[in-house]
Amino acid sequence: MATPKTSMLTKLYYSATKVSASRDQVLYLQEIPALKDPAEAITYNALEFESERQEKGQKAATTVTIPVLYEESQHTTLKAIADNNEENYWFVRYPDTTAVSSGKPLVKTFKATCDLEGDTISIGDMLQDNLTLYISTDVEESIDFPSA
Repeated sequence: MATPKTSMLTKLYYSATKVSASRDQVLYLQEIPALKDPAEAITYNALEFESERQEKGQKAATTVTIPVLYEESQHTTLKAIADNNEENYWFVRYPDTTAVSSGKPLVKTFKATCDLEGDTISIGDMLQDNLTLYISTDVEESIDFPSA
């Protein structure tokens, strides 16, 4: 069994198509929150039960906010995508060091629209944007980027 690996060098990309020769990388990520939440619980009871029971219900829609250090050209590009309400494919690619097969790590893929807004500006802190992704599909997992 392999040992757990660090999250350093995890990358976020986007593209207009799922299978693409070129993807744009979002640089200067501070963190990537969980892309999906567990299903909500459905609680039920009956007269013959001593206690309540639960079943797995539906998963709620997920909105993910990713803090990104401010860089003007990237900000301009992402802001244009957000303002045009473009739906893109987004890819979270785990570090190469996590792959069993060299160079083919886990990739999580989904479609989303986005919003981009500046974060709080504080003394002694870095300028930062918040990239919010409105996920509109299931999050799929594959080994390396999706292919035809």
